Order: sequence, then C-alpha cells, then structure tokens
Amino acid sequence: MEYGNEKLRFKHTFDPNPEAGMFSRHAHHQYELIYFLGGDARCVIEQHSHLMKPGELAVIPSMCYHFIKLESSRPYERVVVEFSECDARPALLNELFGTPRFLDLNDAPDLQAVFRRMEQYADFEDREQLCRNLLTELLCLLARKMPREQPLSPYFNETVTAALDYIEQNLTTLTSPEEIHEALFISRAQLYRSFRAAFGIPPMKYINEKRLLLADARIRGGQKPAHAAAACGFTEYSTFFRLYKSRFGHAPSEKK
Repeated sequence: MEYGNEKLRFKHTFDPNPEAGMFSRHAHHQYELIYFLGGDARCVIEQHSHLMKPGELAVIPSMCYHFIKLESSRPYERVVVEFSECDARPALLNELFGTPRFLDLNDAPDLQAVFRRMEQYADFEDREQLCRNLLTELLCLLARKMPREQPLSPYFNETVTAALDYIEQNLTTLTSPEEIHEALFISRAQLYRSFRAAFGIPPMKYINEKRLLLADARIRGGQKPAHAAAACGFTEYSTFFRLYKSRFGHAPSEKK
C-alpha cells in the first residue's frame, strides 16, 4: 500500500518471498524513516549497519547512501516514510537527522500508533494532509521521548570506511579518486575493487552522486545553478549540467 507525492510518501510493503537483489544501493535528498515489522534484514547507512528487529526504526538523513541487505529469505515487512518537506521545526529535524540512528519503538506504543494511523487514513480524500500532520506528531514525539538507541556497527572493510570518511570531509574539494588512494596509502586498484564491491559503482560516481544531491539542495534553496555547481566541486558547468539532467531528469534551472 502506497500514497503520497515527491514531498511526502508513505509505503507499507510485505513480501513473502524477498530476493537478495531487490534492494538498490542509493541516496536521495529526502529524509527517510524505515519502520521494520518483520523479516531478517540488515539496514546499512553509509558505513554503519544494524541487524533490524521488529519494532525498530531506522532514521536516515538526507544524502546518505543506504540499502537493505537480506540475511535470509524470511517474509519481509516494513513501513517507509520519505519526505523532503514537513511542518516540524528545522532545529528538530537537525536534531533527529543529524546522524544515522536506529531506535527501538517496542516500548513506545504512542509512536507505533502514529504509523498505524498513517495507514488507516490511506482511503481518505485528504490523506496526504493527514499524513503530513501525523509526520509532525511523530517527529515531535521522537524528539521528546527519544526511544532507546540501538548500537551502530561497521559494515564495510577498513579501506571503504576510511575512503568514505575522507570523501565526507573533502567532498567539495576532491579533484580525483587518486587523491583518496594517495592520502590513504592504498593502491588505485584496491580502492576501485573495494568501492565496486561495496556500492557497485566506482569512487568518482559515488562522489558525483553526493555532489549532485548537495547541489540540488542548494538550487532548491534558491541558489543559482552555476554557483551551486561550483560550490559543490564541479569545475566544469557543462559536466554538471549533463550529470544533473541524467540524475534528476530535468535541467538545473527547471523548477520541480
């Protein structure tokens, strides 16, 4: 069951026979909540991971690479809420989504009830407005009560973890992947092999994806595309234009 739009989407998924390749490794500018209801799955957010248990919530900041890794073929069920806009205070969003986190909602029936109401209103004509209101309620309750936080564990090997940290710290100034393997004292081949194993893409594609999301956020905030491109590390606007249009399906100057 699914409803919503690009600003706010609610989706409840149940798959009795999940397959390992059904989940893509991706990033986007929306915030995301994954409320896990059943199955045998690990949620990976950047270099962090957690083996999910029913009743736990994954809180995923915008622009973070993440994916689900199935540990078995047990039936899989979850609720996902993605949003780029809401009525919660910016400071509250920064508090909740400042870092990836996993929260246990099993001792928070009021929080569980909010997800149930989001689904109950699916047939209402004003369901999107109701969901937006409920999202605000959910975020306020999370910030006020902050359920028990589950420990994060590393998912990737030391090479990928170190490379991700370096990219995060130097995202807008990196000139090439060579800078990464030189700074980390590893070979170019080792860096490429590790990245392809982790994300299925080479390092530069990962870097450009993160830069595009950052630039898109700046453009949505009112910055001119050329200025956003330069600020996010693209030295050639033509390259930025081509990559942006391929990623988002429209030119940087088009309002969406």
